[in-house]
Amino acid sequence: MSGRLGQLWLLAVTVLAYSVLEMAIANSLFLTHVGAYQLPLVFICIGLGSLPAYTFFSQVVDRYSRPQLFRIMLGVAIGVSLGLRGFIALDIPGIYYLLMILLFFQWDFHNTLLYSSLLTDYFTATEYKQLAPLIGIGQAVGMLLGGSITLGLSRIIPTANLLFVVPILLGLAMVQLFILEKTHTQVVAAPSSPRIKIGLLENLHTFPGLVRQYPLMLFLAASSFLLVIIYLTSEYLWFSVYEQHFTSDQLTQFLGLIRIIVSLTQVVVLYCFTRPLLQRFGVAKVNIIYPLTTLVSLGAFLVNINLFTGVTLHLNGDALFKSINLPIHQLNYNAVPKDYIGRIRTLSDGIFYALGLILVGAFLGIARNQFNLGQVAWIAAGLTLLLGLVRFPMGRFYGQGLEKMIRLDAVDLEALPQGSIMDTDQSIALAHDLLQQPDLSTQMQGLDLALRLRDPLEFLPDIQQLTHPDHPGLRQKVLALLSRLGEVQDHCALLQILDTGLSHHRVIALEALIVQGYPFAQAQLWTLLRDDLQELRALAAVAILLQPDLPEALTAQAEALLGAPVGDRGGQAILRVAALCAPPRLNGVVQNLLGQQALLTQEGLEVLDELLPRCDPSRLTLADPYLDHAQPGVRQAALRLIGKATLPAALPRLEHGLQDASAQVRSTIIPLIAQYPQAGLQVGERALRAKDPQLVNAGVEILGQLRTPQAQERLYRFLTQDFELLAQTQTWQREIPRSDPLWQPLDVAIQDFQQQVIEQVLRILSHLGHARTLTAVNRILQDQGNQNRSNAVEVLASLSDRRFVRPLLPILEALPHPNPRTPSPSLPWLKERGLQILLEALAVKDRWIKIAAIVALSSLAQLVYQDADPVVRQVTHQVFQSHPTLPPFMNRILLLKQVVLFQNLTLDELQLISEAMEAEQFAAGQTIYTEDSWGTHFYCIEAGKVQLCKTVQGQVHQLKQRSLGDYFGEISLLDDAPHWDSAIALEESRILKLEKQKFKSLMLQRPHISLEICRFLSQRLREYDQVLQAQQAWG
Repeated sequence: MSGRLGQLWLLAVTVLAYSVLEMAIANSLFLTHVGAYQLPLVFICIGLGSLPAYTFFSQVVDRYSRPQLFRIMLGVAIGVSLGLRGFIALDIPGIYYLLMILLFFQWDFHNTLLYSSLLTDYFTATEYKQLAPLIGIGQAVGMLLGGSITLGLSRIIPTANLLFVVPILLGLAMVQLFILEKTHTQVVAAPSSPRIKIGLLENLHTFPGLVRQYPLMLFLAASSFLLVIIYLTSEYLWFSVYEQHFTSDQLTQFLGLIRIIVSLTQVVVLYCFTRPLLQRFGVAKVNIIYPLTTLVSLGAFLVNINLFTGVTLHLNGDALFKSINLPIHQLNYNAVPKDYIGRIRTLSDGIFYALGLILVGAFLGIARNQFNLGQVAWIAAGLTLLLGLVRFPMGRFYGQGLEKMIRLDAVDLEALPQGSIMDTDQSIALAHDLLQQPDLSTQMQGLDLALRLRDPLEFLPDIQQLTHPDHPGLRQKVLALLSRLGEVQDHCALLQILDTGLSHHRVIALEALIVQGYPFAQAQLWTLLRDDLQELRALAAVAILLQPDLPEALTAQAEALLGAPVGDRGGQAILRVAALCAPPRLNGVVQNLLGQQALLTQEGLEVLDELLPRCDPSRLTLADPYLDHAQPGVRQAALRLIGKATLPAALPRLEHGLQDASAQVRSTIIPLIAQYPQAGLQVGERALRAKDPQLVNAGVEILGQLRTPQAQERLYRFLTQDFELLAQTQTWQREIPRSDPLWQPLDVAIQDFQQQVIEQVLRILSHLGHARTLTAVNRILQDQGNQNRSNAVEVLASLSDRRFVRPLLPILEALPHPNPRTPSPSLPWLKERGLQILLEALAVKDRWIKIAAIVALSSLAQLVYQDADPVVRQVTHQVFQSHPTLPPFMNRILLLKQVVLFQNLTLDELQLISEAMEAEQFAAGQTIYTEDSWGTHFYCIEAGKVQLCKTVQGQVHQLKQRSLGDYFGEISLLDDAPHWDSAIALEESRILKLEKQKFKSLMLQRPHISLEICRFLSQRLREYDQVLQAQQAWG
């Protein structure tokens, strides 16, 4: 990630540098050759051109590589810059209009859309949230650099000739984009499912309904609309003042200087003012700040219209707009559901932005002839007052929106920054309500909300009544909340609980006091060391170690206590405290807990992972004894401890861990190996060459997560042989007699191989950054009858890594034929083509294709059974069976392949299920299981018929009949519950039974089996839901 960040940070500097230079040139030339009084016409033209331009861009932005699209636009910008310089020599007024319009639009287009799109392509949402401040610094540095370039060069180069400098910076950006695309793979944040794009008119149509659900949307749109008008009106005012004081070259130098001041002011205000205010008061209460600063700056301008007040207005409209208004305005979108954010942004940044430009252009066009600057400033002040009135109630609607999303579980509270929720009666009451609910998940949600409010003491009574006090996750959140208590009265409340509360409440209170660094009296510590509760004694010893200047006797007593076993609960209490306050002095205490109970060892390793520096070699020493621990959780924590060290000595241990029997452990190791770009590439390549399928899959994931062109190329080469066989199998399918019983296994084996290749490619694409897209597409592809299948295939074909998908398209685009025409296995056909296909099939590496080819070879004997020569017939009957049949295990696998529940499993997985099944014979009329008996098996009919019955009010009702290939009792695999029906054999039947514990064992070996079964069941639920909706629609 550091490589991507570095390149995108430098790109931000370059983009802002040339943007600042371009705008300084445009503003200077326009103001000196045309005048500020013509700016309104420019705004109208920009507004009229924005809507079709952004609409066109929205149609093409997802069809092409964003870096490539950006490079194309940079090439166009170079041509525009050089072309404009040539036309300026004509000294035609229209050229300056064109200059201002094109460069203003380019500023907005490159920064708002093109560069922002790159950030979403190369960073996940979580990464971007963490890195946004660094990107903001890069942009501020770019503005500073652009201002410095403008100021320096304008002293020696005429303003018009600065247009020759712009292509140099544009070319540098093109080179940066080229390097970025060649060295890093995109992390595409694609839509969650293929869908029809919603246009602007459709958004307007649905907007009233959305406003009724979330009124905040209306205020966000109105705020955006007013901000455009106020900003451009203020810009008209300060440019009018500058025009009166400077010549062309002087103005260029001055604008460069102003840009430097704006950049520095922006950084200082953002980090010294905006962030502390947000943390202290929350989003809702600071919504009003920018309207107030704007009113003050306009008031100063009205008192005395001069250069100083013009600069003050400029600093407010530029620096404070970006450092105060924009962060606060963006945070308001936290209270809008993610499904609607795109729509409201389309309205705000599309229709309302364009309308605002047109309206302010028309207004200023009238004002330049009818009003003086003072009167225009009064109108701007009135609009600012209106903006304040719009912003004022946004706090209440922000809280309502968040509450609704929290209740619907539509917001990740942990993703919201501190201070993003306002301490209103509404939000406090919601936190109380959530904490008082009986279920664990709701209580956890309540703690998440309380952590983002500013008075933890408010929730102390609720915490004492929690119904799951021993749950580790809940306990850690409680401690995190109480550790924020810092006032004297807060400490008194905790001390009272410590003295008089219930056992677990006393432990929580002491933990919170230790994390806060409360200075305990010596008498208190001695009393706690002698407490009957082992957890309190252990925590008291920790408090002694963390408190300086205590008597040696007290310290020695604490060290002796911690040197002996402190019990599981005492150890967990120590770990909770160590995880939050992370003092180095507790490292030894935590290490002493290792090797005790497995869960305690696991949690101890996890805490050490947070306490120890990343490159500390002791990580390896501490983790080594637990790399082969019996419990997967301990092995996982040990591997994570050494993996984060990023030391060369850790890599062999991680590579060995790829052979771990636990899928969870292996999944932990893979991203750790991916931290080593070159060595990780070698590990991934070795894994791809392994015979173990699990190692091969791990190699695919490692190379996918490396996200380098070298790793991507290696993955493609790995698939090349499969792609060649894929094309060959499609030819076989068209030619073999698929309806013939002896050739049917080959058809099934071919389909199995093709499906495995498709799934392998989809997994690789997922690791290359298309995970969200592939989740939806894969679900659609599993359903052959889905009407959106063609759309899903088109989405795959449009991915940036299309070369991986291209070999799959003939299979994915092929429509299933109910009665495919197949040749007859005649002797001429076998001589001409059939035997050649079988020989080719026997030479491939896929074992199921080989097995099926061997079965199909027996069809050759059938053709010589009727030979005219009796000796030939006799030898044939002696060498071959009279009636060749499939081996029993193959028959069973083919049967399971026809079971709908198992239809998406591979033949390897079906073989595992087949081996775990037991066959049982039932006579006609024999009961297989009775109603209300405990469900322990899944059943599949290998031969015969079964009747399912249900007893209602003493009468037996026949439900459904099941026959060959049907299954029943599937709920027993997923739920501990008795049968709700009974099953009786209608005729002599052979039933295959899969015992529940054996199925669980299979799921541990192959988690993919449970995933496919759950996917099938969820598909059935969706189909059932669609039926219910249709019935309701038709009454």
